[in-house]
Amino acid sequence: MCVWLTSSGHLVLGKGIVDGKKTLIFNDPYGNKNTPGYPSYDCEGARYDWPGYNEGNVNLASAGSGIPWIIATTYSPITRADTLVDDKQLEKGFYLHTAYPASMIKWKDKISGYHNHYWYCNSRPSTDTDTCYATWTPDLPELGWYDVYAYIPRYSEATTGAVYHIQHSDTVLLVPINQSLYNDEWVHLGHYIFHSGPKANIRLGDGCGETGKVVLFDAVKWVPERSLEIDFAANNNTGLAPLTVRFTNFSEYLPANCQLRWDFGDGNFSDLCDPIHIYREAGDYDVQLTVIYSDTIQSIQKSTYIHVDPPFAGDFSLIVPETHSVLRTATPLFFWVPEPINKSQRKILTDDLKNGVLPQIALSNTNLEYQLFLHTNSDFGEIAPINVDTNFYRPEYPLEENREYFWQVQYVTNADDTLCSAIWSFGVDVQNSAPQEFAVEYPVDDEVLVNLTPEFSWNASEDPDFQDSLFYRMKIGTGQHQLHSVYEGHRTKIVLNDSLWDNQVYYWQVEAEDQAGAITIANGHPIVFYTNIENEAPAPPILINPKNCDYVFTQYPVFEWLPATDPDPNDEIRYYLRYWAVESTVRYVYPTDTTYCDIRRLKYNYEYYWCVEAEDRDGLTAISDTFLLKTSSSAIEDEIDLPKEFALHSNYPNPFNPTTVIGYDLPEEAQVTLAIYDLIGREVIRLVNSKKSPGFYRVVWDGKNSRGQLVSSGVYLYRIHAGKFSRTNKMIFMQ
Repeated sequence: MCVWLTSSGHLVLGKGIVDGKKTLIFNDPYGNKNTPGYPSYDCEGARYDWPGYNEGNVNLASAGSGIPWIIATTYSPITRADTLVDDKQLEKGFYLHTAYPASMIKWKDKISGYHNHYWYCNSRPSTDTDTCYATWTPDLPELGWYDVYAYIPRYSEATTGAVYHIQHSDTVLLVPINQSLYNDEWVHLGHYIFHSGPKANIRLGDGCGETGKVVLFDAVKWVPERSLEIDFAANNNTGLAPLTVRFTNFSEYLPANCQLRWDFGDGNFSDLCDPIHIYREAGDYDVQLTVIYSDTIQSIQKSTYIHVDPPFAGDFSLIVPETHSVLRTATPLFFWVPEPINKSQRKILTDDLKNGVLPQIALSNTNLEYQLFLHTNSDFGEIAPINVDTNFYRPEYPLEENREYFWQVQYVTNADDTLCSAIWSFGVDVQNSAPQEFAVEYPVDDEVLVNLTPEFSWNASEDPDFQDSLFYRMKIGTGQHQLHSVYEGHRTKIVLNDSLWDNQVYYWQVEAEDQAGAITIANGHPIVFYTNIENEAPAPPILINPKNCDYVFTQYPVFEWLPATDPDPNDEIRYYLRYWAVESTVRYVYPTDTTYCDIRRLKYNYEYYWCVEAEDRDGLTAISDTFLLKTSSSAIEDEIDLPKEFALHSNYPNPFNPTTVIGYDLPEEAQVTLAIYDLIGREVIRLVNSKKSPGFYRVVWDGKNSRGQLVSSGVYLYRIHAGKFSRTNKMIFMQ
């Protein structure tokens, strides 16, 4: 298929068949250079192509009117883009980008370089970010080591400080290159591990180099050096159970931070490089080694690699420690009988030993020298035996806690025959240990969830005690001390049966508990998170002082208001005090994070309107009522009437959350006590307990008790005692 370009290099239009499908091809690398973020073609079946890198057949600068060029027919699915992309791979290839508000006019090209075309732009070294940049994303066949090269064309004004960002599989590495030193040649950028995917790329931008120079953008290539080679071997492929096998990882060219996973074929796994594994049952076992690196997984499996025969029954009898037992002492007694015995005899001996009695048995040969083998695996070839001249032994030094041990006894008969016992195992667990520390994965502390049915997850814990097991208990609630259990089991991920509530603060906790009841809490404390499906505006602030139509006798009145409540948890609110003189067009605004202002100067003998606007972090706002205040420079303040009688006013608002205002009046000086009570008469908090002068008073309650804890929803009483005056009212607190 062909398309034609005008002499100015603009798209005419081409249509035809590509890979058996009708397709429109847009091609306008120059286009309207004054349009930021060009191009933005977006329609079904539309594809980009860039002639400057079209298999070297032709370049844009030489494409005159009516000159055809061939479009490659292998493409990836297109997504909307604001970049120029080279041919063949739309999501893998060479991208040019210009950040808004700059335009593509900053890019310039030349007929030179690799395939007779390259791009350049002015260097901007004083900026923190790139305005113009290019990325090269390879389409690599497999994970492996690659040599990376950049083609540097000849250009007299090339920068001495181009910085290539190498996004390889391990991390990002910055490689400075003096482009002025090279004349149309490949320059080695280094040797790295890469895998196919958008995260593996090379980036170069204009935010480097020096002023007055240009940054050059041409081809980049990846040259495969070697790929991963996975292999392993075992020191023993066959033997009697329990069979200890040492595996050696012979894999080559592994990334430094890859993960290994061994599957031993018997239901056990390991992530060590060269693990030791004990096969306890007879059978044939497949062994698999898997290498996990980024999003790449490679493995090798060897079928029937390990053959294990049934265990040796023994030429004579071991008594204690019994096989598969768990010992509560680190200095156990080893006891054996150098000849076969029946079950009844074994039981008698075992019972005596459990009761602390060392049995006296008649042996046919009492002049025997024994060799006791004691090790943390069943391979005794690497240890020296313990020589014993009796049929019992107690270690001089304690054995290691939370370890499994294997033991066997051998001796040589008078006929120079070597007799062997069976191989037995036991574990040492003198003192119970709590499960190991672990952490939650999701949600973490202070996370805001936009999904009311999240999957809670946490890391696995392990119990250090030999043959101990553990289970998990998940708790959740709306208060740190109000958690209730919602799951017990062995999973590390759970979705609750019931949805969470929106605009709510939650606490959750995971406990790992072992068989002895020892508990370890994930992260050591409950985790707090918030739910917020959609951001909502805060409630309007409630004005407190000055009251509507109040007189003030100062040029610096104290403006006060109640905090605005925001239904979105963990949101932040900023306030804007707005005030203006009556009949004036000039409005004044004072931003603050507090709920008062005492630094704004007003004029005497004026009337002012004032209100407060609350704004959350997302810019949603709510505005209070508008109050009127009057300033006065006269001394009528002293003539204002005092209350004529004691009074306790209804709180406002009611019901409320989280704060309410309680007003009371005193016609004379009095000792005042104002307290909140629950319905059974228990004092929740005392708000006022002092002597007060005559006047009008207001006090704010924030719904917390005397310990600073938020009370539960319900009906509460508030009671005042002032001299001989006493009054009680009701209020409703709603969470």
